[in-house]
Amino acid sequence: MAAVLTLGIETSNPSARVGDDAGWGPEVALAWAGPEGVRLVDREGLDLSNPHDDDLLPAIARLCARAGVKPREIGRVAVSIGPGGFTATRIAVAAGKMIAEVTGALCVPVPSAWVAACQAMRAAPFEGGLAVALAVKGATAFVTEFDAGEFPIARGHGVLRTREELMELPGRGVGTLLGDRFLLDLVGDSLAGVRGLTVRGMGFDALSCIEMAGLSAPVDPAALVPMYPREAEAVTKWRELKARRGG
Repeated sequence: MAAVLTLGIETSNPSARVGDDAGWGPEVALAWAGPEGVRLVDREGLDLSNPHDDDLLPAIARLCARAGVKPREIGRVAVSIGPGGFTATRIAVAAGKMIAEVTGALCVPVPSAWVAACQAMRAAPFEGGLAVALAVKGATAFVTEFDAGEFPIARGHGVLRTREELMELPGRGVGTLLGDRFLLDLVGDSLAGVRGLTVRGMGFDALSCIEMAGLSAPVDPAALVPMYPREAEAVTKWRELKARRGG
Protein backbone atom coordinates (compact mmCIF):
# COMPACT_ATOMS: atom_id res chain seq x y z
CA MET A 1 0.00 0.00 0.00
CA ALA A 2 1.43 3.36 -1.05
CA ALA A 3 1.82 6.23 1.38
CA VAL A 4 -1.23 8.48 1.61
CA LEU A 5 -1.12 12.23 2.12
CA THR A 6 -3.11 12.67 5.32
CA LEU A 7 -4.59 15.74 6.96
CA GLY A 8 -4.76 15.45 10.74
CA ILE A 9 -7.14 17.61 12.78
CA GLU A 10 -6.58 17.80 16.54
CA THR A 11 -8.59 20.45 18.38
CA SER A 12 -10.37 18.20 20.87
CA ASN A 13 -9.23 19.47 24.27
CA PRO A 14 -8.09 23.10 24.10
CA SER A 15 -9.15 23.84 27.69
CA ALA A 16 -6.99 21.00 29.02
CA ARG A 17 -3.83 22.95 28.23
CA VAL A 18 -1.99 24.26 31.29
CA GLY A 19 -0.01 27.47 30.83
CA ASP A 20 1.84 28.75 27.78
CA ASP A 21 4.68 26.22 28.07
CA ALA A 22 2.53 23.09 27.82
CA GLY A 23 4.11 22.27 24.46
CA TRP A 24 0.93 21.59 22.57
CA GLY A 25 -2.28 23.18 21.43
CA PRO A 26 -5.02 22.84 18.81
CA GLU A 27 -3.40 22.25 15.44
CA VAL A 28 -3.58 20.63 12.02
CA ALA A 29 -0.87 18.71 10.19
CA LEU A 30 -0.08 17.13 6.84
CA ALA A 31 1.94 13.92 6.66
CA TRP A 32 2.63 11.02 4.34
CA ALA A 33 1.45 7.85 6.07
CA GLY A 34 2.11 4.32 4.84
CA PRO A 35 3.60 0.93 5.68
CA GLU A 36 7.03 2.46 6.29
CA GLY A 37 5.72 4.94 8.83
CA VAL A 38 4.61 8.55 8.97
CA ARG A 39 6.60 11.46 7.51
CA LEU A 40 5.54 14.92 8.59
CA VAL A 41 5.15 17.50 5.83
CA ASP A 42 4.19 20.49 7.97
CA ARG A 43 1.92 21.54 10.81
CA GLU A 44 -0.03 24.67 11.69
CA GLY A 45 -1.34 25.84 15.05
CA LEU A 46 -4.72 27.48 15.44
CA ASP A 47 -4.90 31.14 16.38
CA LEU A 48 -6.83 31.27 19.67
CA SER A 49 -6.48 35.03 20.22
CA ASN A 50 -10.05 35.77 19.12
CA PRO A 51 -12.51 33.39 20.80
CA HIS A 52 -15.33 34.58 18.55
CA ASP A 53 -13.57 33.51 15.34
CA ASP A 54 -12.88 29.84 14.69
CA ASP A 55 -9.50 29.44 12.99
CA LEU A 56 -9.70 25.78 11.96
CA LEU A 57 -10.46 26.16 8.24
CA PRO A 58 -8.14 29.19 7.87
CA ALA A 59 -5.38 27.15 9.55
CA ILE A 60 -5.92 24.29 7.10
CA ALA A 61 -5.81 26.76 4.21
CA ARG A 62 -2.55 28.28 5.52
CA LEU A 63 -1.04 24.83 5.96
CA CYS A 64 -1.94 23.62 2.47
CA ALA A 65 -0.74 26.87 0.87
CA ARG A 66 2.62 26.73 2.64
CA ALA A 67 3.08 23.05 1.75
CA GLY A 68 1.97 23.57 -1.86
CA VAL A 69 -0.82 21.02 -1.45
CA LYS A 70 -4.09 21.22 -3.36
CA PRO A 71 -7.23 19.87 -1.66
CA ARG A 72 -7.65 17.02 -4.17
CA GLU A 73 -4.17 15.74 -3.25
CA ILE A 74 -5.32 14.88 0.27
CA GLY A 75 -6.09 11.16 0.37
CA ARG A 76 -7.18 10.82 3.99
CA VAL A 77 -8.58 13.06 6.72
CA ALA A 78 -7.99 11.96 10.32
CA VAL A 79 -10.08 13.71 12.96
CA SER A 80 -9.65 13.54 16.73
CA ILE A 81 -13.29 12.96 17.74
CA GLY A 82 -13.16 13.34 21.54
CA PRO A 83 -14.17 13.14 24.23
CA GLY A 84 -13.31 16.79 24.40
CA GLY A 85 -14.65 20.29 24.27
CA PHE A 86 -18.22 20.30 22.96
CA THR A 87 -17.83 23.11 20.41
CA ALA A 88 -14.24 22.40 19.38
CA THR A 89 -14.94 18.74 18.69
CA ARG A 90 -18.12 19.43 16.74
CA ILE A 91 -16.35 22.01 14.55
CA ALA A 92 -13.51 19.58 13.85
CA VAL A 93 -15.95 16.81 12.90
CA ALA A 94 -17.93 19.15 10.64
CA ALA A 95 -14.74 20.31 8.91
CA GLY A 96 -13.52 16.73 8.46
CA LYS A 97 -16.85 15.68 6.97
CA MET A 98 -16.84 18.56 4.52
CA ILE A 99 -13.26 18.09 3.37
CA ALA A 100 -13.70 14.33 2.89
CA GLU A 101 -16.95 14.81 0.97
CA VAL A 102 -15.50 17.49 -1.34
CA THR A 103 -12.13 15.85 -2.01
CA GLY A 104 -13.16 12.19 -1.95
CA ALA A 105 -10.55 11.52 0.76
CA LEU A 106 -10.95 8.68 3.24
CA CYS A 107 -12.49 9.84 6.51
CA VAL A 108 -11.01 8.33 9.69
CA PRO A 109 -12.25 8.92 13.25
CA VAL A 110 -9.56 8.77 15.94
CA PRO A 111 -10.56 8.71 19.63
CA SER A 112 -8.76 11.55 21.40
CA ALA A 113 -7.49 9.17 24.10
CA TRP A 114 -5.54 7.38 21.36
CA VAL A 115 -3.93 10.68 20.39
CA ALA A 116 -2.90 11.46 23.96
CA ALA A 117 -1.47 7.96 24.45
CA CYS A 118 0.57 8.17 21.23
CA GLN A 119 1.86 11.64 22.07
CA ALA A 120 2.93 10.50 25.53
CA MET A 121 4.79 7.46 24.20
CA ARG A 122 6.63 9.55 21.63
CA ALA A 123 7.63 12.10 24.28
CA ALA A 124 8.82 9.54 26.86
CA PRO A 125 8.50 5.82 26.01
CA PHE A 126 7.54 3.56 28.88
CA GLU A 127 6.65 -0.04 29.62
CA GLY A 128 3.47 -1.45 31.09
CA GLY A 129 -0.14 -0.49 30.77
CA LEU A 130 -1.31 3.06 30.26
CA ALA A 131 -4.63 4.79 30.98
CA VAL A 132 -5.94 8.12 29.68
CA ALA A 133 -8.54 10.04 31.68
CA LEU A 134 -10.67 12.53 29.74
CA ALA A 135 -14.01 14.32 30.18
CA VAL A 136 -13.73 14.68 33.94
CA LYS A 137 -17.06 15.82 35.38
CA GLY A 138 -18.40 15.56 38.88
CA ALA A 139 -16.99 12.42 40.47
CA THR A 140 -16.08 10.49 37.31
CA ALA A 141 -13.67 10.49 34.39
CA PHE A 142 -13.83 8.72 31.03
CA VAL A 143 -10.90 6.30 31.14
CA THR A 144 -9.38 4.33 28.25
CA GLU A 145 -6.75 1.68 28.97
CA PHE A 146 -3.90 0.70 26.65
CA ASP A 147 -1.19 -1.90 26.29
CA ALA A 148 2.14 -0.30 25.47
CA GLY A 149 4.14 -1.29 22.40
CA GLU A 150 5.33 0.33 19.20
CA PHE A 151 1.92 1.99 19.26
CA PRO A 152 -0.47 2.02 22.22
CA ILE A 153 -3.24 -0.52 21.67
CA ALA A 154 -6.57 0.23 23.34
CA ARG A 155 -7.95 -2.58 25.50
CA GLY A 156 -11.47 -1.65 24.49
CA HIS A 157 -13.80 1.30 24.68
CA GLY A 158 -13.39 3.85 27.42
CA VAL A 159 -15.64 3.71 30.49
CA LEU A 160 -16.62 6.15 33.23
CA ARG A 161 -14.63 5.49 36.40
CA THR A 162 -14.74 6.98 39.89
CA ARG A 163 -11.74 8.14 41.93
CA GLU A 164 -11.85 4.87 43.86
CA GLU A 165 -11.73 2.88 40.62
CA LEU A 166 -8.74 4.91 39.44
CA MET A 167 -6.88 3.78 42.55
CA GLU A 168 -7.42 0.18 41.42
CA LEU A 169 -5.70 0.67 38.04
CA PRO A 170 -2.38 -0.98 39.09
CA GLY A 171 -4.33 -4.16 39.74
CA ARG A 172 -5.42 -4.01 36.09
CA GLY A 173 -1.81 -3.81 34.90
CA VAL A 174 -1.82 -0.03 34.44
CA GLY A 175 1.30 1.77 35.66
CA THR A 176 0.78 5.24 34.15
CA LEU A 177 -2.30 7.45 34.21
CA LEU A 178 -2.45 10.45 31.89
CA GLY A 179 -4.69 13.31 32.90
CA ASP A 180 -5.18 17.06 32.72
CA ARG A 181 -5.83 19.73 35.33
CA PHE A 182 -9.43 18.58 35.61
CA LEU A 183 -8.28 15.12 36.69
CA LEU A 184 -6.13 16.66 39.42
CA ASP A 185 -9.19 18.54 40.66
CA LEU A 186 -11.04 15.22 40.87
CA VAL A 187 -8.41 13.07 42.55
CA GLY A 188 -6.50 15.67 44.58
CA ASP A 189 -3.59 13.91 46.30
CA SER A 190 -5.42 10.61 46.68
CA LEU A 191 -3.44 8.92 43.88
CA ALA A 192 -0.04 10.11 45.09
CA GLY A 193 0.32 7.20 47.47
CA VAL A 194 -1.02 4.49 45.18
CA ARG A 195 1.80 2.00 44.73
CA GLY A 196 2.71 1.24 41.14
CA LEU A 197 0.82 4.17 39.61
CA THR A 198 2.40 7.30 38.13
CA VAL A 199 0.19 10.25 37.19
CA ARG A 200 1.42 12.36 34.27
CA GLY A 201 0.14 15.30 32.30
CA MET A 202 -0.89 14.81 28.70
CA GLY A 203 -0.90 16.58 25.36
CA PHE A 204 -2.52 16.25 21.96
CA ASP A 205 -1.01 16.83 18.54
CA ALA A 206 -2.14 16.36 14.97
CA LEU A 207 0.81 14.14 14.02
CA SER A 208 -0.19 11.61 16.69
CA CYS A 209 -3.73 11.75 15.30
CA ILE A 210 -2.35 10.83 11.87
CA GLU A 211 -0.21 8.03 13.31
CA MET A 212 -3.13 6.48 15.19
CA ALA A 213 -5.41 6.77 12.14
CA GLY A 214 -3.60 3.71 10.80
CA LEU A 215 -5.29 1.67 13.56
CA SER A 216 -8.80 2.97 12.84
CA ALA A 217 -11.12 2.02 9.98
CA PRO A 218 -12.39 4.71 7.58
CA VAL A 219 -16.08 5.62 7.73
CA ASP A 220 -18.52 7.31 5.43
CA PRO A 221 -18.14 11.06 6.09
CA ALA A 222 -21.83 11.20 7.03
CA ALA A 223 -21.09 8.70 9.83
CA LEU A 224 -18.31 10.79 11.38
CA VAL A 225 -19.60 11.97 14.77
CA PRO A 226 -18.07 13.24 18.02
CA MET A 227 -17.51 10.77 20.85
CA TYR A 228 -19.54 11.66 23.93
CA PRO A 229 -18.90 9.86 27.26
CA ARG A 230 -22.21 11.04 28.69
CA GLU A 231 -25.52 12.31 27.47
CA ALA A 232 -25.12 15.94 26.40
CA GLU A 233 -25.99 18.35 29.21
CA ALA A 234 -28.40 20.21 26.92
CA VAL A 235 -30.28 16.95 26.30
CA THR A 236 -30.38 16.16 30.02
CA LYS A 237 -31.79 19.59 30.79
CA TRP A 238 -34.36 19.21 28.01
CA ARG A 239 -35.50 15.89 29.46
CA GLU A 240 -35.77 17.42 32.95
CA LEU A 241 -37.77 20.37 31.60
CA LYS A 242 -40.04 18.05 29.64
CA ALA A 243 -40.65 15.92 32.74
CA ARG A 244 -41.52 18.99 34.84
CA ARG A 245 -44.05 20.04 32.21
CA GLY A 246 -45.52 16.57 32.13
CA GLY A 247 -44.63 16.00 28.47
